Amino acid sequence: MTKNPQPESDLAAEFRRLGENFKDALQEAWESEERKSLSREIQTGLNAFGESIGQAADEFIESPTGQRVRADLDDLAEKAQSGEVVNGVREKLLEVLRKVNVDIEEALERLTTPAEDPHADSEG
Repeated sequence: MTKNPQPESDLAAEFRRLGENFKDALQEAWESEERKSLSREIQTGLNAFGESIGQAADEFIESPTGQRVRADLDDLAEKAQSGEVVNGVREKLLEVLRKVNVDIEEALERLTTPAEDPHADSEG
């Protein structure tokens, strides 16, 4: 009896063929006029969006509200540099981590402690 390597080579050949077909399909889709047109349309839309956002940001910065926000951000930056914000964040983070650890430890204990059998006391 001789082994027939054809099924394995056929399988490999089909995978190669699938890969080539997939590559060709992607290349055709990428090079299609529809994709190029959509790309131009998206680019134009993003440019217009960027201009609108830039204009809105400039208007906001000049507004009284924008000036207050800027002053608040400057104040926050000063607090951050002094360590006030960092210490507050550190304390809150520590509090949350402790709570999470306690919850996990309690859950682990419930999982590792055998449940009491309510009928265990009546038997005996």
